[in-house]
Amino acid sequence: MTAATPELRCLNCDALPSTREMTDGWCESCGKRLPYSYASHAKETGPKTGPEVIHAAPSRWMLWSGVIGLILLTSGVLIAISVMG
Repeated sequence: MTAATPELRCLNCDALPSTREMTDGWCESCGKRLPYSYASHAKETGPKTGPEVIHAAPSRWMLWSGVIGLILLTSGVLIAISVMG
């Protein structure tokens, strides 16, 4: 990983934390917490990204496999009831 900025180092092990490490707040080299000011610095200088997709719509085959599974389950329950009763 590349270092986010050369002037910000881990206070415990003197490693150069990446932007992701500064955003997460933990140094991967020593496993200790980074100062909170590093996270705000990483947000200011970090790469600008677009909006993230939270959840994509389920695909058509997923929907139909769920419908078929529900039909099979219901028919199995109905057959079991008719055999026992």
